[in-house]
Amino acid sequence: MVSDTHMGNMKDVAIASDTSAQASKAIQESWRNWADTCQRHGTPTVVQLCHPGRQSPVGTGTRGYFDKTVAPSAVKMDFGPRIIDWLAVSLVFGTPRAMTVDEISGDGGLVDQFVAAAKQCFDAGFKGVQLHAA
Repeated sequence: MVSDTHMGNMKDVAIASDTSAQASKAIQESWRNWADTCQRHGTPTVVQLCHPGRQSPVGTGTRGYFDKTVAPSAVKMDFGPRIIDWLAVSLVFGTPRAMTVDEISGDGGLVDQFVAAAKQCFDAGFKGVQLHAA
């Protein structure tokens, strides 16, 4: 995930929002170890970069428990017509809040988060990134 604020599940690997020098050094070292381990037999490793949008369940990431997910539009997920489907979507995901232009392309916005994540992957020694842009 390009940010630890919105994650797809609790065990996702994410770019940390803690950018203190000590945290950054420790995180970069762990990413370097990860890249080295993945590639120790010569197989180039690519990291998929993603923002989960409306598919970020309640309680994942560092956002507040009652903070809405964010997505390009405020369209709720649709698991189907049954009441259990509606309840699952409502309780686990809710209706996302539409992102503002500034949240997308402003300073520190989503575009910048993808760039920072790609840079971290490069600096760690991964051979490429795949942008998950669904």
